[in-house]
Amino acid sequence: PYNFEQYKKVAHTLYTHILNEYTLDVEAVSCDELYLDCSHILETTKASPFELATFLRKEIKEKTQCPCSTGIGSNCLLARLATKKAKPDGQFYLEPGIVMDFMKNIDISDVPGVGKTLGHKLSTLGISTCGELSALSLQTLQSEFGNKTGLSLYKHCRGEDDRKLNYDYKPKSVSADVNYGIRFQNKEESENFVRQLCSEIEKRLDDIEMNGKTVTLKLMIRNSEAPKESAKFLGHGFCDNITKSSSLTKSTSNSKTIFQVVNKIMNQLDIDPTELRGIGIQMNKLESRIVTRPGRIENFISNMKSEPKINHISLNESIDNDKIISTKVSNHRSHQSSTENLNKPKSVMDFFKPKDLNSKKELKTSNFKSIIPHKSLVNIKMSQVDPSFLDALPADLRVEIENELKSYENQNSLLIENENSSTMEVTMTEESSKLYQHVQIDQMKEFIEEWVVTENEPKICDNIMVSKYLCNLINDAKTEDAYEIIRKLYRLIKNKDDLAWKQSYFDILKNVQETMLNLYNAKMKVETTFK
Repeated sequence: PYNFEQYKKVAHTLYTHILNEYTLDVEAVSCDELYLDCSHILETTKASPFELATFLRKEIKEKTQCPCSTGIGSNCLLARLATKKAKPDGQFYLEPGIVMDFMKNIDISDVPGVGKTLGHKLSTLGISTCGELSALSLQTLQSEFGNKTGLSLYKHCRGEDDRKLNYDYKPKSVSADVNYGIRFQNKEESENFVRQLCSEIEKRLDDIEMNGKTVTLKLMIRNSEAPKESAKFLGHGFCDNITKSSSLTKSTSNSKTIFQVVNKIMNQLDIDPTELRGIGIQMNKLESRIVTRPGRIENFISNMKSEPKINHISLNESIDNDKIISTKVSNHRSHQSSTENLNKPKSVMDFFKPKDLNSKKELKTSNFKSIIPHKSLVNIKMSQVDPSFLDALPADLRVEIENELKSYENQNSLLIENENSSTMEVTMTEESSKLYQHVQIDQMKEFIEEWVVTENEPKICDNIMVSKYLCNLINDAKTEDAYEIIRKLYRLIKNKDDLAWKQSYFDILKNVQETMLNLYNAKMKVETTFK
């Protein structure tokens, strides 16, 4: 049987413990295939592409015990073709000066988008290589295959590819395919293998917290003219492909349900198990198990059902000689506990209202510091709140929040600020780490993307919310999740010209590194400059 857990372990080592040590610019194609933009590494290290490939292949071999083939090119297409030439366990650098000569002999079936149907149509025109295809004009290709396909063929046969790497891929389907080593002796063996594939599908759906509504079975069956054993040991050889789909009445991730559907399709097809050379199961029409409303970060968090248990928040200004001026913020309003209030959306301010400072329950605290202007959470002004956020709330709740904001603006005596201070320390209880326990990682990524894309500049309250979320993840030993969010935040802000956003990233990162140092005595290895 296939050891999917071991595959996952090797893939995790590859992506997390090797590649992330050197760059964040990685697009994962599968568990063992990826694109890596190495331009920044080469610029920084002054190494040649060939030297970098040699180094990475050696690193991968030592840490995973797996061979690695590496192709280097100026775009995705050329890198992929170079990788094919580098196999097995080698490397090949397709230098710009030899691209045209290299492409002439490339089989047309190796060009992206050329499948069985398009390949057959090209062969009827007497075209089997990129060199032959490049002899046709763009006008001819577009009149024969349509504007989009014609343009794609015209560019690809010349080695041109303008695709950008997709660093934050959102899956539209989940699949598990095996087309190597498939040699069943009877129906029982094939059914057991299909069960194993269905279990793997369930795990993968659980990992991304999604269900699928359409089950697709993909089979590779030995062609009647193909030999029993392929040229490649245990390879699939020349096959006929069959794809069948079935829609479910309700989306699911349950392996037993998926198996029932797949097994029914296989029984209908009635294929000899000994002729199977590849099996794949795919779940489409994915649906998230978490239902959320779109909105800015504070809009989302303000509608969380669970209320944070914050013992106190003290804002301390740091000055020379380690002198700290601290101010206790008293609770100006008690909180009613009723069934109605539990289900009532909480305002942004509710998450930062201190509870009774004389609470009998003592809790350990964890600290993080953030370099931000001399404004506190309790001094959030009306101008800092997005009007669309207020408009989205029920009228009574909106009025309540507006009154609270006005009240806070008038309470200038709540804090003692020092003119020479440069940092603000926020002390939170451990229980506050549960504040965002219902916010899933994928959700947070979506809200951060919307925040950066739609806002002109970051607000202080948003910076602190993101910082708290990340620090809470680290406190809960979820450093990899925190790392993924920081990586996404960096990529989003990297494309913005506004310095305020870059400063926002550094402020958030400082909080994260403070927490990392406190817990692990080491900093997280992330980007610290924008170039």
